[in-house]
Amino acid sequence: MTNKTSPLDTPFRIYIWLCAIVITILAMFQTIVAYNPVPVWDMQEGYLGFLEKLQDGHWRAWIEPHNEHRILLQRIIFWFDNYAFGGISIFAITANFICISCNIALFYLLAKRRNASSIPLALIICWCFLLVQGENITWAFQAQFHLAYLVPLAGLYLIAVERKDLNWLRCLGAVGAGLLSIGTMGNGILVLPLYVAYAIVMRFPARLTGTFLGGLALEFIFLLWNHSPGAAPLNLGFLTNLDTIILFLLRLLGSPFHYLLGSSDRFYQVEIMGLVYLLLLSMKIVQLLRQKPSAAVDWALATFALYVVLSYAGASVSRSNIGMGLAVTTHYTTPSLLGWLALSILYFESFQRRLSAAWRVTTLSVFLLVLIAYQYSALGYFSGPLFDWKVATLGLALGVDDQIAQRTLTAPDFYRQIKQYSEPAYQSNFGYFQSIPFSGIREQLGQASRENKQPNVQDCSIAPFQMMTTTDSKFLRFSSFIELDTEHATAYPDFVRILDEKNRQLGFALVQSGWRDRREITPANGKYRFKVEGYVASSIGRHIDIVAEAGGKQVCNVSTEIPSQPMQLKIPFAYGSSGDLPIAQVLDVKDITGGDGLQTNLCSYGLQVLGTFGPDGDATKAALRFQLRSGQSFLYRSGPTAGNQRLSIVDGSQFLMPQALDWLEVTLDPSLYGNKDSIDVSVLDEGSGWGEWSAIAARVPVDKCRPPHKK
Repeated sequence: MTNKTSPLDTPFRIYIWLCAIVITILAMFQTIVAYNPVPVWDMQEGYLGFLEKLQDGHWRAWIEPHNEHRILLQRIIFWFDNYAFGGISIFAITANFICISCNIALFYLLAKRRNASSIPLALIICWCFLLVQGENITWAFQAQFHLAYLVPLAGLYLIAVERKDLNWLRCLGAVGAGLLSIGTMGNGILVLPLYVAYAIVMRFPARLTGTFLGGLALEFIFLLWNHSPGAAPLNLGFLTNLDTIILFLLRLLGSPFHYLLGSSDRFYQVEIMGLVYLLLLSMKIVQLLRQKPSAAVDWALATFALYVVLSYAGASVSRSNIGMGLAVTTHYTTPSLLGWLALSILYFESFQRRLSAAWRVTTLSVFLLVLIAYQYSALGYFSGPLFDWKVATLGLALGVDDQIAQRTLTAPDFYRQIKQYSEPAYQSNFGYFQSIPFSGIREQLGQASRENKQPNVQDCSIAPFQMMTTTDSKFLRFSSFIELDTEHATAYPDFVRILDEKNRQLGFALVQSGWRDRREITPANGKYRFKVEGYVASSIGRHIDIVAEAGGKQVCNVSTEIPSQPMQLKIPFAYGSSGDLPIAQVLDVKDITGGDGLQTNLCSYGLQVLGTFGPDGDATKAALRFQLRSGQSFLYRSGPTAGNQRLSIVDGSQFLMPQALDWLEVTLDPSLYGNKDSIDVSVLDEGSGWGEWSAIAARVPVDKCRPPHKK
């Protein structure tokens, strides 16, 4: 190999650094626009539940398993995020970038230790900040995915030295990294066994190899003492699905290329890249076994790449039964990215030797263009889910048992447990609940507003309220819009107080008016239009005052009226538990042959599902007409995109239907019947976009029930 400098080297290195800067900035930008301070999904138990246990003096909360993982280091990050940074996930998200940067530094140092003219630092930066790892960059719960590989890599870096430089201090440091790896994720228990294998292959002195064996014994003792109560014994039944597990493993190893080569439902290119990974690793291990003396850095990189394979093998056994598509989700791509980087360092010298300088520059230039093109295409921000999460959190802070909203914060089967984490967090003022406006907001309900209505600083108006009933009879959820004059707007409201005629605060709402939201809003007729959504006590009168605030200061106020509550909602525990639960008679569904978006079959309950999700997906617009007797209920369900589904009464009244990701039991208010025993009702689905479908369920004889139409 020659070290002569090509005339293309200097401009090319500038080009690589420009690419690295662009990719890193785009990753930071995506993190900013996707910033989510709300604890969702695993953070309910993993963040809020952990802090609650600590507050109760339960010190073992630090090392208790979370699912099959022990996330000690992630919990340390959560502790700092809560007590030093206000519980708004800023530090936890920043930790993702810190971990990525440390991985970059360690790989670069290993590459330089191996070969002075090895892979450029800028190229490593480009690869490690790719958004193919999506939420592992932008979500506050994901530092563990980086730590599970950063800590073992740090240990390998300590002992990947020439024999003369090896000493007790380095080995003890590596043993410490191996023990600390247990507190990263479940695969951390593999690190010390791999270190022992590394020491044997590298022919460490017996006393140093014994150090690693001692560390392995400590790990074994700890795992016996801290055994997970929910851990299942080894079951060899997975061998019956060995082909599925292997395919899942290949997809995990090739997952970054699912995005870089263009997402496809066929996955052939991903599986081929997984095979290439295994082939390159196997070839390198065979080469190293034949090589004398052994190359310490090469073996360290190969050991790391093998660690990725073994980690993915465990994930394949435990996750492949959930669905093959899970293998290419973004939070599983980080290990593969790092494994491919380790292989790239091992083969970079061969790449340089086999190609001329011009071909190297051309190949890498095209590769970098692909990375930048993907990085730009991966940018995106969807304000709807984040706003829904914030409104759901507002409901929890107010003590509203809105199970419909709570379902948006976690997995569908877990929502009933949310309050056991959110309520202690609110009462003890930790996590996101210590931030404004959630902290202490419940105590303001029913209290007189501290500020009287002031002259409007700027003109604003509010649209008529759309009322959405909740599963809590004491509260209503409402939605509206505030309009501001674009020319004279001096401040954008972010919070709304609902006052009754006695100036008592009986409701609160959030305004979707952050700078991220405004960039999606096109002014119309000289007005900015911002969504307002929140909760109001069901006992409030019809006449109310809306006081809009920005940063705690009043910016405008308007008066309006609360429409009457049209319906009551609850989540049924058993679809067939009551004879009068569903509707009595379907009047007219014309050519509707669809069902709900999940193609649910409730025929075993004697319920016929009728919906607008069918041959045309969720693009169908239709009216589902039926008849209700006073006191009867019906089941309703909608897609994830709501707002164009309405309930229409025969007298012309229309009401907005709530988002219902699972079946809801809907009972109309008796006042809607007047003097009639029954009324004709229609569920109007006027949406044709993604996720805009709706469905009802009617009781029919089991022998006449037909399964839903398959798309």
